[in-house]
Amino acid sequence: MVVIPCTMGTLGRIAEYEALAEPRSFAFPIKLRLTDIVSVAAVLLIGLSVTLPVISTFRFESMRKLNESNFAVASVAFGSYATDNEGRLPVYTPSSEILNQSAGALRRWWLVGLDPLQSNSANLYTLTREGYTSLESLASPGNENAVEEPASDDAVDWGEFNEVSYSFRILQGSPSDDRWARRGHVILTDRSPVILKAYQGLPIDPFENSPNHEGRGQHVLNGDGSVDWLTSPWLPHNDQIYLPRFLEKLVNPGVRRTGMVPLQGIERPSSYTDAFVGP
Repeated sequence: MVVIPCTMGTLGRIAEYEALAEPRSFAFPIKLRLTDIVSVAAVLLIGLSVTLPVISTFRFESMRKLNESNFAVASVAFGSYATDNEGRLPVYTPSSEILNQSAGALRRWWLVGLDPLQSNSANLYTLTREGYTSLESLASPGNENAVEEPASDDAVDWGEFNEVSYSFRILQGSPSDDRWARRGHVILTDRSPVILKAYQGLPIDPFENSPNHEGRGQHVLNGDGSVDWLTSPWLPHNDQIYLPRFLEKLVNPGVRRTGMVPLQGIERPSSYTDAFVGP
C-alpha cells in the first residue's frame, strides 16, 4: 500500500476546486419599500396622462383629415353631376309610373333604404349609383356602421339609417333652388346629431356637433366647392345647419342645451338660403 503525502497546499487546492464545482446562485436580493412602489406607479400614471391625450389627438386629427378628403372628393362629384345635369344637385329620378303611384303620399326624407321616392339619402346615393364617386368616399371613419361597398349592383340607397355618414341638403323639389354652385349654400355636412335623436323620437340639442368627430365639430361642403370646419352647428345670422328656419326661431342660441320637440322627417328648408341637411 502506497501512502501519498498530503500537504497543506494540496488540501487548499482541493477546497478551491470543490468551491468552483458547486453551482452558484446569481439571484440578487430585492427589497422594495412601499414608497418605491408608489413612486413607480406615479411615474407610470404621469406617463399615461401625457401619452393618452397625444394618442387621442392623433386619432382625432387623422379621422378629421380622412373626412376632409372625402368632402373634397364629394365636391368634385357634385360639380361633375351639375355639369351633366343643368347645374342641379343629385336627385333620385324614378319612372313616371312609380312617381304617379306615390303622388300625394306623405314624404319623409329620413326613410333610408325604405323608399327612394322619399329618402333624401337616395338623392345623395345618386352620385354613387351614376358613377360620379365611390361609396367608400361617402363613408366616414367616424361612423362605425358606415359601408364602403354597395349591397347589390342595383342598389339606389343605403340599407338603413345608421349607415349614412353624411347629411345632404334637404331638397325642396324646385329646380331653381336645388342647384350647385351657389355661394354660401350648404350642400353636405357630417351626419346630423339632431336627426339621429329625432329619428328615435328623442328631444334634440340644437348646440350638439356631429358624432363623426366625437362631438368636436363638423365639416361643411359649400355650393362653391369649398370645405369648412365648424366647431359649432350655428352659422352667422343664427342659421343652424341641422334645423329648418322655422324651428331655429324657437331656439335661443344664447341658451345652452335647449330641449325641443323632435323633427318628424317631413320638414323642408324655407328657401335656398336656409341651411338644412339630413338625414
